[in-house]
Amino acid sequence: MPHQPPTTMPIDVPTEVAACVKQLNGVVLDEVLKNPTFANADYWFPEANVVGELKCLTEDPSANSAFTENLSKLYASWVKRGLVPPLEAKRTNINLADLPVRCTREFIDPVKKRLEASSIKKANRQIRETKKHLGAPTAKGLLLLVNDGNYLLPPSMMAHLLGRILNGQHSNISTVIYFSANMNVDVPGVSMPSQFWIDAIPPNREPIALEFRRALRTVWMSNYSKLVPGPLYEIEGTAGGRSINSIQFAKRNAA
Repeated sequence: MPHQPPTTMPIDVPTEVAACVKQLNGVVLDEVLKNPTFANADYWFPEANVVGELKCLTEDPSANSAFTENLSKLYASWVKRGLVPPLEAKRTNINLADLPVRCTREFIDPVKKRLEASSIKKANRQIRETKKHLGAPTAKGLLLLVNDGNYLLPPSMMAHLLGRILNGQHSNISTVIYFSANMNVDVPGVSMPSQFWIDAIPPNREPIALEFRRALRTVWMSNYSKLVPGPLYEIEGTAGGRSINSIQFAKRNAA
C-alpha cells in the first residue's frame, strides 16, 4: 500500500502514537494519572479492553565500537573451536544465516537478554500494574515496539527473539506490534522506500482482536501519511510470515 516516506526531520513517535490512540477513543494515561505510585503503561482502550505500552528502540548496538570488538572476538573463538572458517580477506560482514546454529545462538543470546531486560520485562510489569489499578483483570496487553534507530533488529530477527522471550513468560503481553517510523527498509522487488508493521502473537496466547489491530494500523498509517511527503510502500504481516525474512534496514544515510 503506498504511503509517505520519512523526511530529514524525525517523527516524534510518542506524540504521534498518542494522537492515534485518542482517535480510537483511547486514553493516554500520563495525561490522566496524577502522581501514580506505580510504573504505569501508556494507554488504555476501554472499549477494546486493552492496555497498551510503547517502547522505542533508539540505541543501535551495532554502531558501537565495543560491539564490533566483541563480535570479532566471538568470531575468532568460533574459528579457534573449528566451528567456522576464517573470514576471507577484506570481508568484514557476517551473515547469521551462514553460521552454524551454535554460533547463531551465541551471537543472539546477549541480544535477547538486552531486549528482554530493557523493553519486554518492563512493559509486562507496567501492563500488569496498570490492569490492577484500572480494575481490569481481563484486559489484554499490547506492546507497541517501534524501531527508531536499532539496525541490529530487522523483523526476522525480532520475530525470533520475541518467540523465545515470550514463550511461557511475560503473560500480561497478549500481542506485540513491531513497526518502523523513521527508518526505511529494503525489500526485494520494491524500488520505493518502505515501512513495516508486523503483528507478533506470543505462543499459546489469545491475541488482541484482529479488528482492533487493523483499526490501529489504519489510524497510524493515515496519520503518518500526513506527516511526510512522497510515495512509500507499506509492508503488513505477521511474525513468522515468509515475507519478513527478506526485509532489511536501509543504509543509515538513506532517507
